[in-house]
Amino acid sequence: GNTDLQPHIAAETLKFSNGRNYRPVVLKKLQEASKIFTTTPGFSKSQHDTLDTRNRKVMLNGEMKEVCVEYEDEVGISKIPANINSRLFFDTKKEARKLSLSLWDFGGQEAFHAIHHILLTESGLYVLVFDMREIIHANNKEARDNLAFWLRSISIHAPGSNLIMVGTFCDSVEGAKDLERVDSNVRDLVELYSIIENTNSGLSFFPIDNKSQKGILDLRLNVEEIIRSDTAVKQPVSIKFIRFLDSLLSFREDHKYIRYSDAVHVATTIGLNTNEVDEALLLFHQRGIIVHLNATEALKSIITIEPQWLIDGIAVLIRDFNIHSYDVAEIKQSGLEDDMKNLVEKGLASRDLMEYLWHNFEFDYFLDLMQKSLLLSEWNFKQEKLYLIPSLLSNESMVKAKPNNGSIISFDFSESFLPSGFFQRLVCLCVEYSSMKSNSYELKLPTVRGNLASIDFGTYKVQVMQGENAVTAAVTPNDCGAVASTALSAMINKINNETMHGRLKWTVKLDGVPISAEDPASDEFQNDYCVDLGIFLQGLV
Repeated sequence: GNTDLQPHIAAETLKFSNGRNYRPVVLKKLQEASKIFTTTPGFSKSQHDTLDTRNRKVMLNGEMKEVCVEYEDEVGISKIPANINSRLFFDTKKEARKLSLSLWDFGGQEAFHAIHHILLTESGLYVLVFDMREIIHANNKEARDNLAFWLRSISIHAPGSNLIMVGTFCDSVEGAKDLERVDSNVRDLVELYSIIENTNSGLSFFPIDNKSQKGILDLRLNVEEIIRSDTAVKQPVSIKFIRFLDSLLSFREDHKYIRYSDAVHVATTIGLNTNEVDEALLLFHQRGIIVHLNATEALKSIITIEPQWLIDGIAVLIRDFNIHSYDVAEIKQSGLEDDMKNLVEKGLASRDLMEYLWHNFEFDYFLDLMQKSLLLSEWNFKQEKLYLIPSLLSNESMVKAKPNNGSIISFDFSESFLPSGFFQRLVCLCVEYSSMKSNSYELKLPTVRGNLASIDFGTYKVQVMQGENAVTAAVTPNDCGAVASTALSAMINKINNETMHGRLKWTVKLDGVPISAEDPASDEFQNDYCVDLGIFLQGLV
């Protein structure tokens, strides 16, 4: 009966429509199996090259016979599913070492910063690259601040992920002394973070030079070793999921995204139900292969298979218009010259202008994406229907002053840090909350700058200001300080939970006295104001 085939020379290869090869669960089972055999009597090991699992038949004595391929492991004997169109081939050890990586280059585009909470996941290896010449320079504050920004972003959005530091222009630094200076700076910056050090060189980073290729091979080998040791790489994945992924990525040649309904249709031909489709899409999103969000129907309806499309779409609105301007004549011909001027100077966009600028994109998708990421907010004042984009506004120099009849609330983030874009998100919530008031047409128009905003909430007014590691709010009149602190705390908690994974820490003081960020001000406040604010915040989920 059963003839033993050595497990180290057998493997399962799956070929799908676009010719890519995958070796998921079945391969893992075959590698761990103690025996791999067939149930065809008379089939000997020397005849293994005639075994064809595509048709589940074998040539025996000049005659084709049915064959059932099975494997045996610690669990027992199992059959390889008959519905898998595949072939059994040999040299498993070599094939099992193959590794496929998906590389994302975040570059320096600020549009990336706005959606770090979407793009940075815990499943991955982060390679933080810096120019060693800038680090050893006497005036290296900007270079250090840039590294600190990325270290903080990774720690907030992808804690526990593998991180290595890479210093470029190795041939331009002068010997061991300069490397030690760089190492000292890097160690100082990463003191509070977990990184994988360069144990071969005794450094906290990997020095390389792209021109001479110095250090490149060592870096590659270390990257491969780190990834292979990651348990996520060894996670078994359903063969149907792999076929589904292959089908999705086959659209990349002609599409940046596909619709959820089309993906479901593809999945049904593979045998996946709706729940399995959502499970697979979540896995692919966590692995950084696609981007799929489900906070709204518009977001769920789109599956991004080319992530750069997201960046390009956001950069349509969030950009430096002095560097990346639009064709003035074309804008004027479209009758949107005043709308564009309003956007550039005041950060206010009309729906007509956004539909015009996003004509090559999915308008509803990007509008929801930017609203749910708190990158823009509705501006419904004086019967105007506009959208505020605070990140477009320049900072304003100011002198901190306590109002004559007001209170000062301070939110101190020095225990962690104040992330880039956090203040602008707070402004978005404040403006939208003010604009949703039933008497918003009577309220004073908000005054908004990059680091300052004055907003009328009806019963009180707030001026919020961004500091180096803090947000300060001046509230008038004085007796509304407790009400305002609770409202602002609720908004800050929302931003923290939805875009910072709840990992920021801060303290709150009202007129210099520490208070809890979550304490209600009074029963009256709780009954009237908190309900109003709670409904507003829940509506933005």
